[in-house]
Amino acid sequence: MGLGKHLVSELGLENSNDTLGRWMAHHVAELIAAAKGAKNKAQRAVAEERAVKTILKLWEHRTTLPGHAYPLAQFREILDLLSKLIPAANPWYRQAQGERQQLSLNLFNDLTQLTNLLLSLDVRTPHFTSAHTPKLLGDFLSPEEGDVYITLRRLVGLETNASDPVVSTNSGNKEETPAICELRHRIALTQKHLDSLLRVLDRRADSGRHSHEGSASAE
Repeated sequence: MGLGKHLVSELGLENSNDTLGRWMAHHVAELIAAAKGAKNKAQRAVAEERAVKTILKLWEHRTTLPGHAYPLAQFREILDLLSKLIPAANPWYRQAQGERQQLSLNLFNDLTQLTNLLLSLDVRTPHFTSAHTPKLLGDFLSPEEGDVYITLRRLVGLETNASDPVVSTNSGNKEETPAICELRHRIALTQKHLDSLLRVLDRRADSGRHSHEGSASAE
């Protein structure tokens, strides 16, 4: 019944133009009301069973429900952009040999992460319309869905981990969102890898110059 109330709340939003979603919300609300208003235990049991079957049937198709009935739907834009840039596309992933190729692998991952983080800053921040949503995670979402949901809330700054250190900006000591903190960390790491790559290239240039000078002396 708690799940049913969540669906009614999310599908029946007054500012929604989704006629089908509002109809489903109205139907589920009627079933819940009928169960609550049953005259005796026998009628209540029948009404509750009908309501529960309908609610769970709807929930089986949660990924296609309109609006934000499916908790991860509000992160659809973020998930779409993250799927376009993944570390698995790294051309050095399985064949990094030597310091230069290892640095190339690291830089590919750095730039991929930087791009994802920068794009995520421009994605519309999800709005949470139901207080029921966090309470549903353990009962009606798989552990994987729950983990993704919590991680994405942290990414857009809607939730923080108490074990994470507090990071302040240089202006007014305001706390930064996890996305900004990760962006700063990734920029610093990228700079470190770029500096290392420059040193590798400088060593190769010096080695090549000395080799050329040695050949010239021999002549």
